[in-house]
Amino acid sequence: SVVAKTRDSFAPALHPYTLVTSDQIDNLKSLSENEAKTKIEELVSHCFGQRNPFHDGIKKPHTASTSRDRGGYAADIAVACKELGVVVVLKRYNVLRKIEATLLPEGICNTFKNADAPSSMKRIVSAASLSSMNSNNSVGTNSITGTGTEFSGSTNQIRGKPSHIAREGALLVLRALCDIVGQPSEPFVVPLLAACLDESRSTNGTVRDAAEDTSKAIIKLANPL
Repeated sequence: SVVAKTRDSFAPALHPYTLVTSDQIDNLKSLSENEAKTKIEELVSHCFGQRNPFHDGIKKPHTASTSRDRGGYAADIAVACKELGVVVVLKRYNVLRKIEATLLPEGICNTFKNADAPSSMKRIVSAASLSSMNSNNSVGTNSITGTGTEFSGSTNQIRGKPSHIAREGALLVLRALCDIVGQPSEPFVVPLLAACLDESRSTNGTVRDAAEDTSKAIIKLANPL
């Protein structure tokens, strides 16, 4: 008999690349706001596969990143959230907006709040679920109900979404937030559960795997009420 090959029950742990030691973390915390924002933007670019292949000159081209690489940079972003503050990194440094623009280019409400959407999807994107993201204590703006057109990478023409590498990176950041930051990230990741479930039907295997792992992580983190 033939036994179908299945994925492991547990997703591989995400380990940071550049924010591992106390010295590296202290260096991040010592940066000015502009320097810290630049550092976070670099991590996001690496995680979403948006690096310039000839950043260090034509003689030293970057090799293509792997899922493991993207997972490491996603973990770096989560560590930065722990050290600098979740609201600061996700809102002030626009990480959340980039995630939303990658997973939901048309906006979460436009994607799921329609007559054909399952009632469970509508509840996930309800105003109550999103209210915490627009609280007066939040810093910056969030585009979760907007058009989300800021992403400038290549797109998947079939679904009108950014490349599978960028989408996998965005999903990995959400999982890293769940696994490394924990409860403080709940108001930001739970409203994106609908997007993660949507990606579970992606035509790309790595995106499907990341979507499954991230969905489980969000459900495990979320307050059952």
